[in-house]
Amino acid sequence: MALVSCVRKGQLLAEQYRIKMPVRILETLRDKGYIGSNSEAANQYRNLVFLKVGSLRHTNGDRYQFCLNKTEENIAALSLAISLLITGEMSSLDVNQDARIALSKDEKYIQSIVSSAELKKRRQVALDEDAANQFEQLIMAYE
Repeated sequence: MALVSCVRKGQLLAEQYRIKMPVRILETLRDKGYIGSNSEAANQYRNLVFLKVGSLRHTNGDRYQFCLNKTEENIAALSLAISLLITGEMSSLDVNQDARIALSKDEKYIQSIVSSAELKKRRQVALDEDAANQFEQLIMAYE
């Protein structure tokens, strides 16, 4: 969905140069591993960078090139995105409400989702009694 969203943004909300064939852009990304540089790439593909689908490489001036992180998951996502653009259907996949919201928000929202997922993976460290008392004293000092 994020891949489709990025090329649709270039198709429907372009600042200067409109994408005419979004399917071809994604096919090029799948086949070559990168999309030709342009002045709107940094803004257009920023969410894909935060989702670790790829990275932006500065070419010159205000031009950036989006390069795919070639993982099995990203290649499968590209194939699904191409299929979605061609057929207009999601191949019987359910899209949850969180994904819909994420696609409509900017990169700060995407960063918060990624950070939240990373925090959930971390284990909590239990404080010993002495450390808990010191922390409580610190908090009380600021009240």
